[in-house]
Amino acid sequence: MEIWVRALRDERTREIRQAMDARWRGHIRGVIENGVAEGAFTCADPEASAVRLVAAARRPGPWPRAG
Repeated sequence: MEIWVRALRDERTREIRQAMDARWRGHIRGVIENGVAEGAFTCADPEASAVRLVAAARRPGPWPRAG
């Protein structure tokens, strides 16, 4: 989380954070695309889904419980 705070004030840190975010999204998108290619699941927009999953994973606090 510290990198996100520093990125607000420091351009170089912001560039590093953005590169890290892009790599993470790319990995998640790749997993989704591979799953679709293998027929494990369907997904109309792997990029949008990757963005949502990364955002959900960053959510501070406890994860909601089902039920």
